[in-house]
Amino acid sequence: MHSPRRPAILAALLVVGGACGSPSPAPPGDPSTSPPTVVTPDAADQLPAMVIRTDTDDGVRWWVTSPGAPLVRRPLAVPAGDVQLGPAGVDGSILLTLGATAAVARLSGDELAPVRVVDLGAGGLGASIPGCISEAGTIAVADADTLGISVLPPEGGAVPIEVPLSLGECAWLENGSLVLSAEGDRLFAWDAGTGTELPLAATGRHPSSGGGLLSVVDRSGPRPVVVVRATNAVREEPDPLGAERFRILTGPNELIANAQLSPDGGWLALTLDAGPEGTTSRRMRFYRVTVAGPEATGEIQLGEREQVTLLPAGTGMP
Repeated sequence: MHSPRRPAILAALLVVGGACGSPSPAPPGDPSTSPPTVVTPDAADQLPAMVIRTDTDDGVRWWVTSPGAPLVRRPLAVPAGDVQLGPAGVDGSILLTLGATAAVARLSGDELAPVRVVDLGAGGLGASIPGCISEAGTIAVADADTLGISVLPPEGGAVPIEVPLSLGECAWLENGSLVLSAEGDRLFAWDAGTGTELPLAATGRHPSSGGGLLSVVDRSGPRPVVVVRATNAVREEPDPLGAERFRILTGPNELIANAQLSPDGGWLALTLDAGPEGTTSRRMRFYRVTVAGPEATGEIQLGEREQVTLLPAGTGMP
């Protein structure tokens, strides 16, 4: 049965503007407009472009930035304030969800405008959270209750992925494989051609992909470490992943909460929480990914309810 709210939700995602879509100006002195930046100043390309979702007691605010340092945020209009922010694709499109509706949106000036809206209820799905988006525009979402992943091909329908104890996280690889994470830091690869899931030798969670790379947070050792691997250009059995490119181990009082590659693979961002003896606040540290390895460029402070999506080169605030 379709929810009576679904037509309204679909309409909200199809129309940008009005009271819920207008960017709300930040009050004077609001720290979210210019968070403390940056450990390495005086460079025009120290930070990537990004979209930021800030959940406050007064509502949800959205921002868009352009590459550079210091970081400058500009208010961003979205279809509805409680839209959930997902990852970006290589073309700059961004995956969003709102209840049992998913949307692919693109930046247009200071608006995030939907270009494709999917009624998840029509595919037998309920309320969902964003999963991941492929280069071809195929999206995957996670059930808000069970965290089970379903793939939504452009031609319609929903394909549930049978991975036990899914964490609701995924990343599309260039070779067409979908990497999913599960409890116990297990990783699986799902092949769209055969519709089968294969366990991977690599372990970790928070998979993120871009530019022929896959990053995960590996917690199998004494401290979490970010491991970045190459991906095979062609789907190969039994593993679509290639050799390890590099790994990042942070300080003893820094806990890696998440890691995210930009869609083009040019940047890696780590979300860090303070360790048991740490005094610093939650923050995001940025690395430029080069042939020689990662190069730390700077960091910004993050609010406890702040979400960031990295954008590919050539997108962001005009």
